[in-house]
Amino acid sequence: MSNILGIETSCDETAVAVVVDGFSVKSNVVSSQIAKHAIFGGVVPELAAREHLEAITHVANQALSEANMKLSDQEKSSIKFLLSSPHWKVVGSLAEQIINKIRIESVIKDSEWET
Repeated sequence: MSNILGIETSCDETAVAVVVDGFSVKSNVVSSQIAKHAIFGGVVPELAAREHLEAITHVANQALSEANMKLSDQEKSSIKFLLSSPHWKVVGSLAEQIINKIRIESVIKDSEWET
């Protein structure tokens, strides 16, 4: 059985999911920033970055809790964030630190390169 921790921090949502064997979603927790950006008429990168930093630990802990797992139970991870903004690099770095604590294989995706 392979446990995968998925972390997504692009645009205005911070999400973490735990997936088993590539198909069974054990948890999927999303923290949305839509309401916070709505008053500006669109996503404000500075605000989004701060919100990701505030949300990532709580969202990851909640996803693991809902899946009845610990960080050390994860064998692989997948991280998606925007590399073009230094703010998302900070969030990606934080996610990478979480993963490095348990030394699991990770795949980092830059959403700008996806088709």
